[in-house]
Amino acid sequence: MKYLLLLTALLCLCGCRPACSEMPCVPVLPEFPPLWKELFGVPRWRLEWIGPGGRREVREITGNERMEITLIPEWPSPVLAFPFVPGRGIRPGVLKPAGGIFPFDVLGNTLRLSWQGGVDASFYWELAGAYSEAGAEAGGKRRPQYFAWPRFRELFTNGGLPADVAGNPWLAGWKSIAQKTVQSGFDRRRIKSEARTDLSVPVDPGPWAGTSPFAAPVEDGIFPVRKEPDTWYSASAALRCSTEGWMLLEE
Repeated sequence: MKYLLLLTALLCLCGCRPACSEMPCVPVLPEFPPLWKELFGVPRWRLEWIGPGGRREVREITGNERMEITLIPEWPSPVLAFPFVPGRGIRPGVLKPAGGIFPFDVLGNTLRLSWQGGVDASFYWELAGAYSEAGAEAGGKRRPQYFAWPRFRELFTNGGLPADVAGNPWLAGWKSIAQKTVQSGFDRRRIKSEARTDLSVPVDPGPWAGTSPFAAPVEDGIFPVRKEPDTWYSASAALRCSTEGWMLLEE
């Protein structure tokens, strides 16, 4: 997963030492979207976070399993929770993650993960990767732990973004936004939908669920597509489609 490949970059940015203090907390996972629940049942989750001493921590759990993780309180850090469905061949990273930014999502001894928090935590990793690629050209204050996360989140609730992105943040190209943020600073005007066109596919009406928890189901066979392929799921099939074409995988 690209987030795991960026781990070294993130640890270098944080400058973690084994002497870092620790803070235990219990992650609280969000509810599955109704259509995902209908199509996939009870998911498993792959949690990823940075633990004591800068170690990458990974654990797979079921949706109702309670667990405690230990985080380092010296700086903000991302926590990701990837849902996956082994019975349908949906591996971690296919469905968009839930997540959170520590410590902003901590309440008492719980860390409340959300679908919006998954966007935030993923953008954190994209900033870390972009900062690492920029090297000496990037200013120190453009590290993700110095980013104004509370103000960033307000953009999704105060009308500061296009309505389509506010409703489904995964429509935006976060990797490109992160690269430009590291190069020249953050500009909310860059947060806009990637270009998509409608593609009519002769498939069963569905409903078809996208990989974003925010995406509206498709029930008329007309799918929004882009150059990169996306996957849609019905009760018995998976559809891969892009501007180049489509492929139906019966299950």
